Amino acid sequence: MTTQMPTRKTKLMLKAERRLGEPLSTGLQKLYNARGLAGSADFLGTSKSTVYYWTLKFGMRVKRKLVRL
Repeated sequence: MTTQMPTRKTKLMLKAERRLGEPLSTGLQKLYNARGLAGSADFLGTSKSTVYYWTLKFGMRVKRKLVRL
């Protein structure tokens, strides 16, 4: 469940929404849980720090995956 706060969307957020095909608050959570932080950033054409900031801004609960080498 996401807690969406009223926010003014930047040009980069709008670009990410077009890429996702749905609102950033829901699409980003699905993408992050499926691909992780780095994969989401690559898909959206942004930095990892931007994607992480958006997850905090929208109050998203995301799954963190442990990768064993």
